[in-house]
Amino acid sequence: MFNSSHIIRWQSIHRRDQSRICGWSTKLRRDGHARSGVTLIDLVLTIIIIGILSAVAMPRFSKAIEEQRVRASARRIKADLELAARYSRSNSQSETITFNTDDHSYSFSSFKDIDHSSQAYTVWLNTSPYHSTIQSLDLDDGSVTFNAYGIPSTDLEISVTNGDLTKTITMESITGQVQIQE
Repeated sequence: MFNSSHIIRWQSIHRRDQSRICGWSTKLRRDGHARSGVTLIDLVLTIIIIGILSAVAMPRFSKAIEEQRVRASARRIKADLELAARYSRSNSQSETITFNTDDHSYSFSSFKDIDHSSQAYTVWLNTSPYHSTIQSLDLDDGSVTFNAYGIPSTDLEISVTNGDLTKTITMESITGQVQIQE
């Protein structure tokens, strides 16, 4: 016949088998109940694995951030050049964009800053979210003027850099077409 010791023994064996399936370590207490938990070795191995995975992923993550920043800078310059051409056409007046390679910025002649209406609208490429620099600028006086028809006064080639990645933005003076070179 079964007595209470047989039932307690069967319960402890059953709990031990369940814990083996789950991967938990199990020890029996004096009263026959199972005690389960994570051992120090389990914890240390988990931390080591997470450390190895993050060490492998970090360089790729940094490279992806650099690539995103230089692409965002190039897209911003392209969009602003196209905006200046549209503004000139729609208002039938000239608009000048002046590039400054010393502080890695450019500003519009007619647009005003939204937050400071007395200041010209300026884009700083070396601050957040871009953190990029103007590496080279192929422009005589550092500025390009769009006439009342939205046609630029000169060809433009500007290279922006973040880390070791560079994007070049070109604009043709005849068509006004702006492109980002890979």
